[in-house]
Amino acid sequence: MLPELVAAGNSLKTAIDIIKYFTSISKENAINEKAIELQQIILSLQQNILEAQENYQKLYNEKEIIEKQLKEIMNWNKEKNNYKISNLTNDVFVYVLKETKNEVEKSLKFCSNCFKNQKISIIQLDQDNMLEKVYICHSCGSKYKIKNSSEPTVGIIKTNFRRGY
Repeated sequence: MLPELVAAGNSLKTAIDIIKYFTSISKENAINEKAIELQQIILSLQQNILEAQENYQKLYNEKEIIEKQLKEIMNWNKEKNNYKISNLTNDVFVYVLKETKNEVEKSLKFCSNCFKNQKISIIQLDQDNMLEKVYICHSCGSKYKIKNSSEPTVGIIKTNFRRGY
C-alpha cells in the first residue's frame, strides 16, 4: 500500500503541476490579452494626439492669417486718413493727399476705383487734345475724361519765308 500511496502522491503532484502550468498559461494569456488591449488604447491615444496637433496647427495658421488681415486693415485705415476725395470736374472724383508741403505731391491724383480696393495708384495723363484730357490708372485701367472748358484759340505761327526763289 505504501507504493500505491507514493504513486498516488506522485500522481497528485503531477496533477498539481499540470494545474499550475495551465493556470500560468491562463495568466499569460490574460496578460497577453491585456497587453494587446493596452497597445490598442495607446495607438488610439496616439491617433487622437496627432489629430489634435493637426487641428491646433490648422487653427494656428488661421489665427496668423486673421491677424495679418487685421493688421492690413488697421494699416489701411491709418493710411486712408491721409487722403480726401476731390472733385476733378463736375462728375469726376479722385483722391488727393490732405496735407503735403511738397508741390509735386500736391499735384498727384489717385484712382478712386483702386482706393476703394485699398490700393493707392496715381492716375497719369494719357491723352491731351483740344477737346479733352484723358487720365489713366495703370493699376486697374480706369480712365478719367475731362473735357477742356475753353474753346481752342487760333494762333498765328511765325515762320521765316524768303522772298524770291
